[in-house]
Amino acid sequence: MIYCYKLLIILTLTFSCTSYSKRSGGVELECTSERGAYDLANALAQVNGQWRLVNIRSGWTGKISKPSEKVNLIVDDQAIGMVYERDKQSWRFHLDITKNRHSVGMRFTIDQQQGETSFYFPTDGYFRVCEKQLIMGNTDVDGVDLIFERIK
Repeated sequence: MIYCYKLLIILTLTFSCTSYSKRSGGVELECTSERGAYDLANALAQVNGQWRLVNIRSGWTGKISKPSEKVNLIVDDQAIGMVYERDKQSWRFHLDITKNRHSVGMRFTIDQQQGETSFYFPTDGYFRVCEKQLIMGNTDVDGVDLIFERIK
């Protein structure tokens, strides 16, 4: 029984991490399974920078919506993330990125949090980063994908 449960989890994670096409609901996704950074050092280097939240994808319905307000994310070289809503810092956290043990890809965990956001920001899930796009989410458990575009 435990084996079947583990297999189901592995298949779910594998499908959710590779199910992106180049166009998903009218949204161009650069970070397809062929382009994402799967090397930990490369992923840590690429996430460093400034990002703007451009889309939110529902894991339950697959519906993609725009954020209701301007949201920026800055990640420094120490993996400290800062979320700015309407140009004011609302949340600060430490971002821990690891290789996914059960399938291809990366996972993230957020800890050492201060403040809060006005929207749901998952604190763990899968992680994909490319030169111009960052995707953090937990749609594998019916959460959301936050899709960011690089500003700097």
